[in-house]
Parts: sequence; structure tokens; C-alpha cells
Amino acid sequence: MAHMVERDNLVYVGDRPWHGLGVQLNANDNASLEEVLNQKPIFGSDIIHRPAICEDGHGNVMSVPDSWVAIREYDNKALACVGEQQRQSNASPRRLLQSLQNIIGADRAMIHTAMYLREGKVFIATCKLGSPIEVTAPNGTRDESIYYLVAATSFDGSMRTALYDTITRVVCNNTFMASLGGVSKRFDKIRHTSGHEKKLTNAESEWEKIVQRYELFKRTVEIMARTPISDAVANNLFKMAFNIHPDIVDADIPTRTKNSLELVKDLYHGGKNNGNSPWVGTAWGIFNGLSDYSNHHMVVRGVRDSAGKVSDTSESARARLVDSVLFGAGSDFNNRAFDLVTSVMPRVA
Repeated sequence: MAHMVERDNLVYVGDRPWHGLGVQLNANDNASLEEVLNQKPIFGSDIIHRPAICEDGHGNVMSVPDSWVAIREYDNKALACVGEQQRQSNASPRRLLQSLQNIIGADRAMIHTAMYLREGKVFIATCKLGSPIEVTAPNGTRDESIYYLVAATSFDGSMRTALYDTITRVVCNNTFMASLGGVSKRFDKIRHTSGHEKKLTNAESEWEKIVQRYELFKRTVEIMARTPISDAVANNLFKMAFNIHPDIVDADIPTRTKNSLELVKDLYHGGKNNGNSPWVGTAWGIFNGLSDYSNHHMVVRGVRDSAGKVSDTSESARARLVDSVLFGAGSDFNNRAFDLVTSVMPRVA
């Protein structure tokens, strides 16, 4: 049975990612584009389009007007049937990797993670930027987060080409977008049309200038770690993260949601390897309790594979979490949590 993540077509640098999938590259920080393509030449593939055809019921083959089959040229894999606009965009893994190289410079190692998702219909690559963000808890515990630039696109029209930044907290491998809450407003989503190439080139020029926003997010995390939050405010924020008004009493909360709330509170007071305990009573601790939930514990509905079957294997569950955190319910939850927590913090300037 096919899975959402093409396991053999996922590479990473450094420690194994939180989703536990992929092949490790022999590099210390970022890998060069040459190394990535030597390891996985499939990442340099173009997407070609051939006319979609069908039978008319009498054995006659005919073309389908304005419909094309998107094919990954490297292995001739048919990915999806798409319309004329998707075809005109010329989106491909090769072009997306070129975008990252255009932004950070051809002379720099650039790839930290690269992968195909949704059975090859989506491609995503990340680049590690700047030095780690470090904060210190009152008891002396140090916490580290890593800042990344992300580029993603689809070949079936399911999502636009996107450029954005994201953060991973090392101690628990929580991943969340940084383009939120006044920290950084740049989140490019480019439609798959004939104007795709021009807009992507323009976005690359802007990202060359704004990757320095790392310093702004670093200050935000530092303020989060120093901002005290009472238990009462924390409980209200937890409720609001699940779209529950703070005045609603526990007896009126659905059982499944109530169980999720209790799990978030447990994660807030401890989390993976008890890593969140030093941050209890702070904005940073609240946010990490919420993101721990969305990254590692949120129940994501099964997704049907190309044969129409729902996969319930552990690998498929991890694959669904990857997709959820990057593009789906997990991402939405993290965004909402970040906005809620920063709303009770001093303004970052």
C-alpha cells in the first residue's frame, strides 16, 4: 500500500526528524545542492504534462479537453490529472530547489530536508538559517530552537507554491511556522498559472532581503521565555486554542475535546522527556505545550492512498502528521496557538 510520504524520497541532515522517516545525508548543517542531487537525483526532476485520454465506451480513445496528466519525468510516475493553469505554471522539484539557491546564494550549502509528500504530488525543501535561538529558564535550563526557510509546491493543484519560515524546538522536535503574530508577515503563496514563474522570481528577490527577520523572531522567543503567565490565563489560552470560550465550564465541553485539553495540560507541565517543566508559568511553556500536542499527539484522519484505501499503519500515521503540521490541521492549530500566546505578551519591536 502506498503511503503519503515517499519514504525513500525523503532526506535530512543531522538528527532524525520528529516524524522518524527518511535517509540521513552526510553533512553537519546544510547539504549542498550537488550532494542532495547525487543522493537523490529524483529531486532534480522536471514535471512534464501529456494530454489526458479516455475511452468513449466503444473502444475509441479520445483526448479530454483542457486536461493533462502531470508526470514526474525522472521515473515516469503519473501524479495527477490537472487543468491548463497548473500545466502553464511549470512548477517542479528542480525549480523549487533553484528558488532556495537563488535566495541564499549559489555558493552556500542549502538543503536541510527535502521530501515528496502525498505520493509525489507535493514537494517540500527546507534550509537551516542562522545560529540556534537559545533561551534560559529560571532554573538555568537552556532551550534551543532552529530557524528554517521552507519552499513547497504541488503538482496536482492541491496547494499553491509557498515560501515561508518555520521554527523547530530541538528538545522535543516541535515544528511551527514563524510567519505569524506580527513576527514576520511574509508568507508567499503563488497560484499555479502562467504568471507563476514571474511571481516566484519576485518572491525570491524579497526573501533575499527578509531572511534577516531571524533576529526579530529570536527576540520574540526570548520575551516568551521571560513572560510570566498565571494558571488561570494558561487554562483560558488552552481552551481558546480549541476554539472554546473561556467562560464555558468543563461539563459543557465535549468529551473528546476535554481529553485533548487534559493532554495539553499534561504536556505543558512536562512534555517529552519532561522537557517543558522548566518553562511552566511562562508564555514559552504554554506555546510549547500546545505545539507538542499538534506535532506528536493530534489525531489526524486517515488519508486514502492511490488505490482508495485508508492506511492505518504507524508509518502512515507519521506521514499524516507530517502533512498536518506542514499544511493541515496541525499547522492551523499552531498558528492559532502562536497568535493567542503572543497576544498576552509585551509587544515586540
